[in-house]
Amino acid sequence: MKFIFSQSKPQIGFTLIELMVVVVIVALLAAIAMPSYQVYIQRSHLAQAQQEMQKLAEQLERHKAKNFSYKGFEASYLYKDKTGTLSSNFDTAKQQVLLPIHSDNPKYRLSIIGFYSVREFAKDEDGNITDTAKDLEVKADLLNKKIDFDRSAQADMFAIGSNWAIKAESLDQKNYSLLLNSLGTKCMNKEDYTKVTYTSCGEANEGSESW
Repeated sequence: MKFIFSQSKPQIGFTLIELMVVVVIVALLAAIAMPSYQVYIQRSHLAQAQQEMQKLAEQLERHKAKNFSYKGFEASYLYKDKTGTLSSNFDTAKQQVLLPIHSDNPKYRLSIIGFYSVREFAKDEDGNITDTAKDLEVKADLLNKKIDFDRSAQADMFAIGSNWAIKAESLDQKNYSLLLNSLGTKCMNKEDYTKVTYTSCGEANEGSESW
């Protein structure tokens, strides 16, 4: 009689406990890495907005060098492809561009504006202009828009093309909103977006930072 001894092959694989340990480790790594990745993406979008603002600032200065004023600047030529087709992310009427320029999910809205300071005369109860000047007021409008005003009501003369500002509004509510203007202001704020105007980003204790 012959006896046949069979030797079973060793089982190769993972136990349920080992798989659970691996899942827990992967989840912990993801929880640590995800915030860092999100910060990296936000910084990337911020850097892109800053780069685009500086490009626009350069074009504005070139326009002034040729025309002796910022007045009449119109940025649509910067956002056309080789065939002359304008990007859908640029609004000609509002002089606004959405970034990233070829994205359907923009993270920033850049607005190009002209601003000026003006001091107007006050009016009496009958609506007549007096010789009393009101406080200085900052007004803003598109650089390529014609501004009609009554010079007789102005205590100070002004020009719409004297200064420009570019404001970048963050659309994800987690990143900085930025300002760059012809007066040398380069600031940003993510604590209070309402502080970002065409002349400042508020005070340091309100979240304003330089960039």
